Amino acid sequence: MHTGSGTYELEREALRALLSSPEISRSPNLTRILNYLCGKYFAGESAEVKEYHIALEALGRPADFDQKKDSIVRVEMHRLRRRLKEYHERNGTAGIQLLIPEKSYIPTFIDLNAAAALEVSPKPLAMEVVTEQTSLVPPPAPKRSPAFALAVLGVLAVGIFFSLRHWSTNTSAANVRQEEPAASPTLPMPPPGDEIRILCGRQPGLYVDRYGQTWDGDRYSKGGEAVQVQAPVMATGFDRNVFHGMRVGHQNYNIPLKAGRYQMEMLFAETEYGDGNPLEGGELSRPFRVLVNGKIAIEEFDVIAETIEPNIAMSRMVTDVSPASDGMVHIELQATSTGEPFVNAIILKPGIPGRVLPIRMVCRTNRYKDSKGHIWEPDHYFRGGSAIVRPTTPGVPDGEVYRGERFGKFTYSIPVVVGAKYQASLYFWESWMGAGRPGGGGVGSRLFSVYCNTAQLLHRYDLIADSGPDQVKVKTFRNLEPDRNGKLVFLFDAEINKALLNAIEIVDQSLAQ
Repeated sequence: MHTGSGTYELEREALRALLSSPEISRSPNLTRILNYLCGKYFAGESAEVKEYHIALEALGRPADFDQKKDSIVRVEMHRLRRRLKEYHERNGTAGIQLLIPEKSYIPTFIDLNAAAALEVSPKPLAMEVVTEQTSLVPPPAPKRSPAFALAVLGVLAVGIFFSLRHWSTNTSAANVRQEEPAASPTLPMPPPGDEIRILCGRQPGLYVDRYGQTWDGDRYSKGGEAVQVQAPVMATGFDRNVFHGMRVGHQNYNIPLKAGRYQMEMLFAETEYGDGNPLEGGELSRPFRVLVNGKIAIEEFDVIAETIEPNIAMSRMVTDVSPASDGMVHIELQATSTGEPFVNAIILKPGIPGRVLPIRMVCRTNRYKDSKGHIWEPDHYFRGGSAIVRPTTPGVPDGEVYRGERFGKFTYSIPVVVGAKYQASLYFWESWMGAGRPGGGGVGSRLFSVYCNTAQLLHRYDLIADSGPDQVKVKTFRNLEPDRNGKLVFLFDAEINKALLNAIEIVDQSLAQ
């Protein structure tokens, strides 16, 4: 509650300034919520405000609003607290600050001038500077300072004041907003044929991941917010450090490219919504779309709906990406209802018009170039199973393709595009079971089944019975169609012993003929 008419007017003035600020005025929802909460505060009714009341009275939700199914209030309150923090950081430490503590709907007005007058032996605030290294190592989580215990009410106010001033460097949330990097100088045009790999939300600079692939920091973005991700991510074979940053909010990327056709892959891991994450929720918490040069490339995209669980890396593929007349490819992420769009990383590489580039992967962590000049990427897009690298290879051409092995029960969710048919080749080498091998046994010792988008490709497959003396086999399947999300999902299901795979190759069927 306000304590006197003078303070009351100052608080009203602070509220008016906030409502006219770009941080708040651009969002009708935030304006309505802030007006509603402060109206209740000035009327002395803040203690009665609940999530349900905000939904109905501020956001116009119907009387049957179910907060368990609709996270709109939690989402908008999260945004409001963030915008208040940004506003106060921009306007300095004088005058009245308005804050809404976590897990509370009661506005808190802090008179910084009065608090500063009580300060004893003031010390300058230290600024934390986070610098990126050339390797992808996440910055350490910020440490909490000890609570400032005070005995008297007046000094308690000072303690609150200082804790709020340090708010930006003390947080327990899984995702921590970072300051935007300074504007970079004129961006050089990439040389023809080069891949572009962008770590969204990360400081500018070059980074080399565990597979030797070079990534650039976030140089081409406009809008949204840079976010440092501290939540653990199941990386599905990508370098986990790729997901230590993301950009959140309505955003654009304007990336310089040489003329030609490119293939774009976008990487995502939902670490804000879902069970156990700060904003809770689940499916439909933040559906969004992706536009390329003003045209919709990915429509009604919902990360959790595709991964089923949060904190799991996944990707989407877009073909036929070309620079516009200004030499830039313009990528825009737009929300379609609640929540804000986000992206963790973007990959652009020279593509094939109308087709997905062939996808070749070996079940190990380093690339391999075969005798035909094809590059086999490290193992990714997988969930489950275990991996091993064998000390020997079979005596067949390009035997190195078989050195790595994934075994157990596992899946591969490989992004392609809808509207084409694909050919998949699965590479198997039985290096463990069979006569004269470490696991012993023979025919019937290992049986497993393989499915693609629920269609059965192999039933109780016996590799030893189907292969020659080297126990090597390549099984090829045609006319495979992706699911509605543009994925070829392969399930390897163990029946007797464990399923196995050494390498996988996906080719647009029109290119394989």
